Amino acid sequence: MNINSCGMLGKICFGVLFTLSTVSTSYAVDKKQADVVVSNKTGKTILSVTVAHKYSDEYEHQLDWPGVLADGAKTSGQPVTYNTGFGTTGRDWWYVSWVYTDSSTIYYSDPNNFRGAIDFMEKAGKIAIPVGTSIAATVFGAVCTASTAGACGPAATAAVVTTMAAASATIASAAAGELLANGGTKGFKQHILRDDDAGKTVTIELQKKNQILITSPSGDSRTVYASKPTESTPSQLEAINAAISDFKAKKAPDLSGTWDSSYGPINFANNTYYDGDGYIELKGYDWDEGRQAVVIWGAYGKTKQKYDPTTSGVFTWYFKDKCSFSGTWSKLIPEFVKTKSGGLMQKTTPWTGKNPNC
Repeated sequence: MNINSCGMLGKICFGVLFTLSTVSTSYAVDKKQADVVVSNKTGKTILSVTVAHKYSDEYEHQLDWPGVLADGAKTSGQPVTYNTGFGTTGRDWWYVSWVYTDSSTIYYSDPNNFRGAIDFMEKAGKIAIPVGTSIAATVFGAVCTASTAGACGPAATAAVVTTMAAASATIASAAAGELLANGGTKGFKQHILRDDDAGKTVTIELQKKNQILITSPSGDSRTVYASKPTESTPSQLEAINAAISDFKAKKAPDLSGTWDSSYGPINFANNTYYDGDGYIELKGYDWDEGRQAVVIWGAYGKTKQKYDPTTSGVFTWYFKDKCSFSGTWSKLIPEFVKTKSGGLMQKTTPWTGKNPNC
């Protein structure tokens, strides 16, 4: 509107224009954020949980919390984005799925008995269960710490259930991504975030008896959840057990005897090295996918001077086969050396070893 076209009503037109300008400035769309946490009140231990959030077609978030969530515990917070302000028409939609530690069944929010969620799980399941050395290492490492690696065969086989639960968690996460990519809101529960929720916490509480409660400062919403067993066929279990056996035969080091090393014999029976003058403390055991090696890390020091920073430090060993390792050690008080580019890097020293019984 041009004020010159208002004629005798110029002052009134000017007032209207000024008012409209003020409204559009004062009530502009505001981009907000809130943190999302998941609270476990199911009475069971959760292995992994995933939340999908979308604000209409503008913002989409997939929030994954891989890791054990005990009954009564809450996850850490992760942010989601939404809009508020004059003229906004968007809505917030939510989907949550999870897996318990003792089962491969997937649980998921199901406000309207949406078959599509199951379809996405089945689609994701066809590509999300790799069976091979890395899964075997995950199973073996979960129950065979470095200090007990010589005596944990039966436990490793029993841990197949845990592995299938982990595979199901992968399926659940992939299915949430498929739901987001699908673009619709079927299968999602609406819980609108408002100004009061900005910078605050949205809690998704998983309850017993198939109930879910979503709470935020602006209000509460309720929905229900359903479940779907994933297929754990005999062939899959046999393949995982075979992979575990192969892993133990070729990759898993036997740390129950004495090994030769570049710093003298390592006696794993009493965790000493260098003819008993030094000690080692094994702290972690894992699988390095990039190196295709078992990785073990820990601390070292003088037997009679534990935790003396001048004679103590940390080490990392990589076992590409069960009979030898290569790795490094470094002191607790870092030593630095110059790089070729003129920068500084922490000094590490090689440490190698082999099992004389191989």
